[in-house]
This record gives sequence, structure tokens and C-alpha cells, in this order.
Amino acid sequence: MSALSRDMQLVAEVIGEDATLRLMSRLGGVNVYIPRPGADDILSHLRNNAMDVKVTAAELGVSQSKVYRVLKEYRESLPDRRQLTIFDSPDYTV
Repeated sequence: MSALSRDMQLVAEVIGEDATLRLMSRLGGVNVYIPRPGADDILSHLRNNAMDVKVTAAELGVSQSKVYRVLKEYRESLPDRRQLTIFDSPDYTV
């Protein structure tokens, strides 16, 4: 693995040296952007892991604060169901 650049060594640690060499032969010279998980990915992972922030952060490789931020933004985007709109009919039966 010493013939690989430092970047390619990092890739090889994840996918293996053979796959890295195939990747280099196929995409050599091309810049490839590897995005971090987005909000949809984080929310989906949270739902699948019983809303466990620590597990989600660790498995997706993001910080816990990122997961909390995404969760907060999601909750803020939901309508506040405690507040009636002018179109809601109040249910006075208790």
C-alpha cells in the first residue's frame, strides 16, 4: 500500500487495496466529491434506530450536535397541533 498516495491509502482502508486500484484505473484524474449524510439520511436513520442520537451519529460518521440540529429543524418544520387554525373546529367534548 506504500505506492498509494495518502488520500488513496484512506480509501483503501475502507474498501480494500484491490478495489482502490480498480477505482484509480477507472476514475484516475477525476475529482470525486463524497458528501456527508444529509438531513433525510439522518432522519431516516434516527427512525430506524429508535431515535437514538448516539448510535445514529456514530454509524453515519457525523457529530451528535449535527444529529440534534437536524432533529430540531425537522421538529420546527412540523405544524404546531396545539394551535388551532381558523379552519379547525374545536372539540369541546372532554
